Amino acid sequence: MKGQLKGERKKSLVLAMCLLAVFLVSVGLDSYSFAQKVAEVKVGIIEPLSGPMALIGDNELKAFQFAVKRINEAGGIKSLGGAKLVPLIGDSEGKPEVGMSQAERLINGGAVLLSGANQSAVVFSATQVAEKFKTPFIVSTGVADPITERGFKYTFRVMGTASMLSKLFFAFLKEIGTMTGKPVKTIGLMYEDTLFGQSMSKTHKNVVGTYGYQVVADIAYPSRTSDVTAQVSKLVSAKPDFVILTSYLSDAILITRSLYEMNAAPLGFLGTGGYDQPDYIKETGKLSENFFSNAIWSHTVKIPGVAEINAEFKKLYGFDITGFGGVCYTTAYVMKDVLERAASIDKEKIRKAIVETDMKIKEKGNILHYGVKFDEKGQNIHACELLNQIQGSQFLPVWPSDAALAKPIWPFPGWKK
Repeated sequence: MKGQLKGERKKSLVLAMCLLAVFLVSVGLDSYSFAQKVAEVKVGIIEPLSGPMALIGDNELKAFQFAVKRINEAGGIKSLGGAKLVPLIGDSEGKPEVGMSQAERLINGGAVLLSGANQSAVVFSATQVAEKFKTPFIVSTGVADPITERGFKYTFRVMGTASMLSKLFFAFLKEIGTMTGKPVKTIGLMYEDTLFGQSMSKTHKNVVGTYGYQVVADIAYPSRTSDVTAQVSKLVSAKPDFVILTSYLSDAILITRSLYEMNAAPLGFLGTGGYDQPDYIKETGKLSENFFSNAIWSHTVKIPGVAEINAEFKKLYGFDITGFGGVCYTTAYVMKDVLERAASIDKEKIRKAIVETDMKIKEKGNILHYGVKFDEKGQNIHACELLNQIQGSQFLPVWPSDAALAKPIWPFPGWKK
């Protein structure tokens, strides 16, 4: 009798467990989901928060933090039980070796994802650490081609490459020359001598012949220099039809003032790097009027919701979201999308989810004018940039035409001394 009762209890227990399992499956909550509920997800953000790049680093960090605030206020990562994103901040000081140490510190501090870090040389070194520790790094800004040319499994980049930029620049020059009857034939290059400038100049020289242009000045200068007189003089003496400059902010200001002093008068100037920052216009005033610059994004893009998001950001911080900031904002939402689909804080599951990313325009928090989908190298295949021109002391998109708010002024009308 006792054995019979014991057997009945056992059957009842098994039946109860089966019913519980059926119930859990029916509502989409299996035991694995319970195990993956976490209070927070730590993500590492590396930016140059001190040194000459501090202003840009701070702008990018604010964009990240703003996006994280919105994500958390909207319920966090729902597949992880509403886990909140917790940014761990690292200051690279604009130095590659410091970027490496910060990456390791953030990983040891529990970050399951990394992002940042603006300067190509810093990104290059920090992603080496991420690869070593098998921690996914979603690069927001950092243009040098080699970043995604090393066969790394854990490095992914949202923005475009130097090669993509070169093709954009020369396609624009070809079109504007045809439209106006004032074509460019010769190019002058001037660039800072770190990985950023070197990578840009290399891709320009690789691409320029395809469009029928000739490089008549190829001038490198020491990054963070205090005097570019000799280099600018050499550039002006070569008399190129068009000048392409690659500099960080402080150098960009210095070079623009020197070009003015030497009364350089090509058909146009185009700058990449510091030339699209609000403080560039602030510091150069009318001297930078009619300069072109690439823009990885603009808060003026015609995407529903962007104006409201920018207004909220501006109310909080006192300035518009910058081009770099727009990419960082969307990168935070790429992180959210990845974590939602991974439903885990396991780094391998996160990496798998990144590989499978396919974020369209206007969805999942993406405010960019392009989607996000990574190729086998980790490069976003949809990345594309805009060209701005400074008109009336404002950055106005002028190309491509479907994103333009103004017509390009061509040729450069000269300095009003």
